[in-house]
Amino acid sequence: MLPSIINPNAEIREGFEYTMVHTNDGRTLSGFLVESDAQTTTLRGLEGGDSVLRRSEIKSLTPIGHSLMPEGLLEGLSEKDLRDFFAYLRSSQPITR
Repeated sequence: MLPSIINPNAEIREGFEYTMVHTNDGRTLSGFLVESDAQTTTLRGLEGGDSVLRRSEIKSLTPIGHSLMPEGLLEGLSEKDLRDFFAYLRSSQPITR
C-alpha cells in the first residue's frame, strides 16, 4: 500500500486504468474499462454508472496512463498524522464517534 501512496503512477493494476473515449459524434467520455469485445465497450464512471458504447461509435480509446490518486498525498503531514492515516487504512471497522 505504501508504494502506491508514495508514487501512485509507479504501477497501475489492471482494472484501475482510467480511459478516455472520443466518439464519432464529438462526445468525450472517461472511466474505467469494464468490458470490451468486438461489439461493445463498457466504461464505469467515477460515480459508478456504466456507459455502454457500440464499437462503431468510438473514434479513439486511450488509456490515461496515470493514477487518479493524487501525488504528494503525504506531504505536510506530521509524524502523528502519518501514524493516524495508516492506522485508519489498516482498520477493518468503520470509525465512529
